[in-house]
Amino acid sequence: MTSMAVGFGLAIAIVAIAGVVVTSTYAARHRKAHAV
Repeated sequence: MTSMAVGFGLAIAIVAIAGVVVTSTYAARHRKAHAV
């Protein structure tokens, strides 16, 4: 049960980090495209 909780928390952390990276990348591209 402990390992399961750790794995679940790790999965959430990975998804959160990936979401931030994708959001920041999309925002940067959108700003650049909008600026031009």
